Amino acid sequence: MTKPSEASGRIEALRISLGMTQTEFAEALGVSQSRISEWGAGSVTPSGEAWIKLAALAAKCDRPEALFFWARLGIQPEALLSVADMLLKDRVCDGKPLEDEGKIVLVPPFAEGPWKIQQSYPALKVDAKKVPNKASTYYLIAQPPSAWDPGKRGFAPGETIVFDAQGAFAQDFNRFRGNEVIVNFEKAKGAKPDWPEGLFVGRAEVHPEGAVRHMVLGPLDLAPYNWRREETVTLESFRPEHYMDASLRDHRPHPDHLQSLHDEWNRAYRVAESDAISQLRFPQGCQLLGRVRARFSAEPSDVWRRKW
Repeated sequence: MTKPSEASGRIEALRISLGMTQTEFAEALGVSQSRISEWGAGSVTPSGEAWIKLAALAAKCDRPEALFFWARLGIQPEALLSVADMLLKDRVCDGKPLEDEGKIVLVPPFAEGPWKIQQSYPALKVDAKKVPNKASTYYLIAQPPSAWDPGKRGFAPGETIVFDAQGAFAQDFNRFRGNEVIVNFEKAKGAKPDWPEGLFVGRAEVHPEGAVRHMVLGPLDLAPYNWRREETVTLESFRPEHYMDASLRDHRPHPDHLQSLHDEWNRAYRVAESDAISQLRFPQGCQLLGRVRARFSAEPSDVWRRKW
């Protein structure tokens, strides 16, 4: 049996290689920080579930410790390689004939910014009906942190998202208004306390509240007029009247004035609102990646995507 000190060393080596603090490492594994300390001291041996989590985390980051952790569960490298080879052939190698028939599209991984590590991942087979723009469609695998919330508008770590990046470079909010979009939130210095972090999905829309218009990401299962503020993420807010000509903005008709004056003011207000919306851009700290085309849950059999 492996000495506790060897297991402790492997666990600590994984944490250090990932550049994580004990707190971050504990959060990634879903255990307490004190448990990490106990593993490091060798006073407690990880449970079967903990070995699985350690192996999955190591495999996802291409760390050699993965095989050691799997071995603690009695799973030998030969068995893993055999299963991986079978999955790889089933999901990747057989894809080209199906693509030639127009049944599927082989979607490449998104490998920019934080996801550069995914550039070596194989193409993903996706139903051709879900990929109208092959040249601009990619997939990525969500990594922690994830903007996961009770409304399930975020992504669980390991979940696969297929999205169309066409037009996303300009970060034009109006162009994607009404669509299900995927964005990546980053907490910059001075960000609001409730500003999310990580990947997030929602319907891009402008939500009215009195004289204010909110640029929001809202839930997918409700019509915008049924949204409540607490169910949305507000990116920015504005008042249409600020975009009106000053001569009209500062001289709103009195209720006793002629109806024609009210009509003129209301027309100018609607034009100003339209102009304001056309100029909206996703704000700093919220990077638009594109329109969501498909999502696949994180399952044990999906490990092949992360390791090969």
